[in-house]
Amino acid sequence: MEKGVETRIKPCVILFAEITQIDTWKNELDTEGYVELLKSVFDKLDEAVRLYEGNIDKHEGRVLMATFGVPVAHEEDPERAIKSGLLMINQVAKIAQKIKKPLGLRIGINLGRVYATPVGSRIKAEYTVMGDAVNFAARIMDYAKDNELLVSDEVYQVIRPVFEFSAPMKFLPQGAREEITIYKVIRQRTGFVKRRGIEGLQAPLVGRNKELFILTGFIEELFNGKGNIVEILGEAGVGKSRLVEELFTRSLSMALEKVKNLNWCIGRCSPYRESLYFPFIEIIRQICEIGLEDSEMTTVAKLLSTVERLTGEMAEDIFPYIAELFNIKLVAKYEEKLKYLKPEELKLQIFNAISVILENYAKINPTVYCIDDLYLADESTLEALKFLLQTRRDLKALLILISRPERDKPFWQMMEKLKDEIKFEELHLKPLEREEILELSKKLLAIPRLSQDLINKIVDESGGNPFFLEELIKLLISRGVIYRQGDEWVASSEEVKFDIPYTIEGIIQASFDTLNQELRELLTEMAVLGRTFNKKILQGFTRFWDRLDELIGKLIELGYIYTNNNQDFAFYHALVRESIYKSVPTKRLKELHLAIAKSIESLFTGRLGEFYDTLFEHYSRAENKEKAVEYALKAGENALKHYANMEAISYYLYVLKEVKPDTEENKRIVFNTMKKLANIYSTIGNSDDAFELYEQCLKIASDTMDKVEILNSIADTYQRISNYDKALEFYNQSLKMLFDSSEEEKIDTWLGIAWVYYLKGLLKESRELLEQILKLIKDPVDMETRKKLARVYNQLGSIYSHTGEYEKSFDAYNRALKIYEILDDMVGKGVIYNNICGHYTRQGDYYKALECLNKSLEIDIKTGNLLARAIATYNIGDTYYQLGEFEKALEKFNEYLEINARINNVLGNGYGNLGLGKIYLEKGEFKKAEEHLKRAQEIFTKLGSLIMANSVMLSIAELELEKGNYEGAYNMFEELELRCEELLDPDGKISCEINKARAKIRQGLKEKKLIITQLYGGLEILKKLYESIDKYDNETKFIINFYLAQVNYYLTKINEARGYLNTAQNLLQDILNKLPEGEPRRIFLGRRIFREFSEFKNLVKLE
Repeated sequence: MEKGVETRIKPCVILFAEITQIDTWKNELDTEGYVELLKSVFDKLDEAVRLYEGNIDKHEGRVLMATFGVPVAHEEDPERAIKSGLLMINQVAKIAQKIKKPLGLRIGINLGRVYATPVGSRIKAEYTVMGDAVNFAARIMDYAKDNELLVSDEVYQVIRPVFEFSAPMKFLPQGAREEITIYKVIRQRTGFVKRRGIEGLQAPLVGRNKELFILTGFIEELFNGKGNIVEILGEAGVGKSRLVEELFTRSLSMALEKVKNLNWCIGRCSPYRESLYFPFIEIIRQICEIGLEDSEMTTVAKLLSTVERLTGEMAEDIFPYIAELFNIKLVAKYEEKLKYLKPEELKLQIFNAISVILENYAKINPTVYCIDDLYLADESTLEALKFLLQTRRDLKALLILISRPERDKPFWQMMEKLKDEIKFEELHLKPLEREEILELSKKLLAIPRLSQDLINKIVDESGGNPFFLEELIKLLISRGVIYRQGDEWVASSEEVKFDIPYTIEGIIQASFDTLNQELRELLTEMAVLGRTFNKKILQGFTRFWDRLDELIGKLIELGYIYTNNNQDFAFYHALVRESIYKSVPTKRLKELHLAIAKSIESLFTGRLGEFYDTLFEHYSRAENKEKAVEYALKAGENALKHYANMEAISYYLYVLKEVKPDTEENKRIVFNTMKKLANIYSTIGNSDDAFELYEQCLKIASDTMDKVEILNSIADTYQRISNYDKALEFYNQSLKMLFDSSEEEKIDTWLGIAWVYYLKGLLKESRELLEQILKLIKDPVDMETRKKLARVYNQLGSIYSHTGEYEKSFDAYNRALKIYEILDDMVGKGVIYNNICGHYTRQGDYYKALECLNKSLEIDIKTGNLLARAIATYNIGDTYYQLGEFEKALEKFNEYLEINARINNVLGNGYGNLGLGKIYLEKGEFKKAEEHLKRAQEIFTKLGSLIMANSVMLSIAELELEKGNYEGAYNMFEELELRCEELLDPDGKISCEINKARAKIRQGLKEKKLIITQLYGGLEILKKLYESIDKYDNETKFIINFYLAQVNYYLTKINEARGYLNTAQNLLQDILNKLPEGEPRRIFLGRRIFREFSEFKNLVKLE
């Protein structure tokens, strides 16, 4: 790596070690002897640091400070630091034993982000690190006892699979406000250590079917005596080890089926310079069944017996070289074989010994040899592997070679050269597609209450890398967002902000540090520019402008970025970009953001509107507040136009944070920004925040019309949360301020009042006010007045619908829709699509109604209007209810109630409970129906919504009828009929009359003594309804004809009964003709009224 003297902020493992116990006897030494002893100890400590490629930061008195990850990062820096620390303690113990004096060492290790900066001249620059993480590492060392190595919780969480630790301990470091958790390292774990994966969650294999098919084919061939070589390549975390793990499991199942033995021997290349031939040593350990805890004597015995068993008479020629691998001191007869060999000759003998052992072992049983992490392989390991491949081409084993696709590594280069000489299969594992990583995440995260938004965020952040996905999930677990409850995982509802887990950042920074300084600098500029970026903008500020294509080509080849058109580029992984970005010091970051912003302004002078949000981002991060405010206001306007409410909120909050109303100009900016922000909050249901901002607007507003606008907005917000009295109070305040104003200036306020009247059931008052407004704006010219006219038509359409003037209602809605289409008013169109659905449901065209409602819902979701979204959701549920799709209706009504809870829409809670009550009534679950209907009644009564309170009472009366309380139900319907007349509710009045007739018929059939009286009473009601039959929709006509057939039948007027029955059947067929054939019709006919009709038809046929 070409080292540059760059300052960075990066994750780092800091080790502090202090020599102890020397004070008890240092007086026995003169100054020179004391210094010499310290030097010899520090030499051993330094060796331990360098062995694991750490950096010696400083010696101070008896304390050593070392860093792992600065200046050069490695993936396993925490592991390297701990191994280095354990070796230090071991080396100090040996020195103490040698000098026969007490001597100890205490060590503290911490992990955190540090400010890493070069010190010294450019010719001889060394790194030092600063930050809280350094101070905490020193405090942890202070807390440690003699010969104790303590680590922070941050280190423990990363490395706990690899080492054994004590139980957690807590202490309060000097200068800290809270206690921190630390652990004592006891020893490194022995045997196979699973470093990756999530404890308690099993990751399935996803997206690797093709590769697994090839590998299982090789296992099948292995059982038939044929060996193969396969090279598996893939970037860190892409799933190489998981693929092999799945193959291991399947191969054992295959062996059981075939009743054959199968051996697996796995070796991994070590990132440390502690042992040559490391993977082969691991494989031979497994062949000889040598444990890490075995003594040298036991190891020698196992090696010798295995070599003799596998090589027979050749054992004496093989054993010395295998023993040499294990650094075992040989007896004289074996030592003679090595004594006079030249280094190259010794290496060849070792290569041959390794190959003989592996070859002969594979002859006994089918065997898989797997060597992992070959990108880390030392030269000797690669030479031994090459020797094996070239000299044992008929090896009866499956040899799996796993590496990363790093072209500059010796293993890659070796395999490229061997391609023409040796046959082997190459499997390149690419990142998973988004659908595959989504499937994996869903299988891992089948967790109650975990939101789809959070799953999508995890999937996007992982960039198709299964390891990244698992580490992000671990992050959620560590933060308590996902936690165990009994035997299952559950999710909390709290929001989470993603940081990059150290396990991922270690991989990213280690790769980044291998780049030359030019590529690191260019990647940094790209990271500041964004996850996606344009080459033209990059060229506008980078010092590499003249070599940009060449350097970009290298970064594409290295897998950092990609492009589809050679102009627009993106980082392969969002986390890679974020890690690099976070490593840039603040000063340099501001400089780059400023340079990028100026570059955009210079290059795209005529198209700046496309870049308002980008310019705000860069100027704000550059802390150029004047420019940032300018672009925040422009970006906010853009966001509002596209209904990007969350983005608009962030821009406006920034403006309010940075601009103080200390001048008239600033006061105007603050007023308009607060007003827009409050309007957004009102729309999305954050009424408390909206009220607070509106109050602030009133305080700084000086113009009357500004105050009127704010008062109307406050009233609108109260109306949204169903507080009608408060809404009218603020509308009336607005009218008082407009006392001397023209009638045209009062229209907005009157429209608000008219709508509240409608919601309270005061239809006459609402209609009169709207008709008064209509006279004022009959022929509007300007856009704003046309919008007001559309609002008038929309509100009149709702009133006409309630009063049974259906054609007038449909005409009014269409007039409003036409205006909104001309104005391209998306919100307005959404409202009409929602309201006009009632016209289609009355005609029995339920699917046309659903089409309109889904259009409305799509607009509501896009605009972020939660109240409108809630209303559309309710109406969709109600349409499903009318179709007999009760489960779908239940789902929609419950979704509706959830939205209402978010926006505090009390009126909506009444509607939701009414909907649920009607469904449970239809399903015959009377207790549930009663609970919901009573809840709805309480809400509507409290709000003063007379029409809806009456509507609920209709359902409660119907419930009484279904429960068999015929007389009580009849009396209720009679009373409700009078209310419907008062409230101008013709539909409600008809419903009361039909149900009165039903009550009469049922009571007559129940009480035989009264049958004639009750049946004739029902017949009289139904005949009166029949006189106006042409006014009703088809379903109402059907119901009246059905009950007329029923009552005539029971009165033995069979011919009349059959006539009404045939008419009802024809009407039902007309209704069914508007529904798709098959399942939709079958479900529709499952409604209670149609089930009753079917039963009655069967009764008539039987007689």
